[in-house]
Amino acid sequence: MLVAVAAGLGLTAFVGYRIGGGAQTLMFALSALGIASLATFLPSIIVTRSGTQSWGLIVLGASMVRALGALVLGYIFESSNSLDRRPFWIGLVSGAALILVAESVAAIMILARIERDKQLDRGSTNSGSISTTSSTTHSNSEHA
Repeated sequence: MLVAVAAGLGLTAFVGYRIGGGAQTLMFALSALGIASLATFLPSIIVTRSGTQSWGLIVLGASMVRALGALVLGYIFESSNSLDRRPFWIGLVSGAALILVAESVAAIMILARIERDKQLDRGSTNSGSISTTSSTTHSNSEHA
């Protein structure tokens, strides 16, 4: 996720600069996204005992915290400084959206791999069990 956050910050700077943002505007947009992106790492810190379903909810919660954090920090930074509004907001939101997409793809891939591993484990457990139905049927036919 560190790569996704770095890419999101890079996109924030690129988009903000390309549409006319000054150094102060870019610095505040990058600060807002950088601070809010700390929530991205919550799923790797929090350990749950209830498995992958809770982990998926933690990822969803971290995404919401990051998005809302970026918006709240953006609002605070914009109202307390004289920033170029358009480059600030478009840069900030584009970087946050890129991180969201990357995080969603990563979470889907991880959850799919976990589910596939569970299916493989169930398959190996079922194939290793001995069926008593066929041996019972066979022994009954010999006695007849």
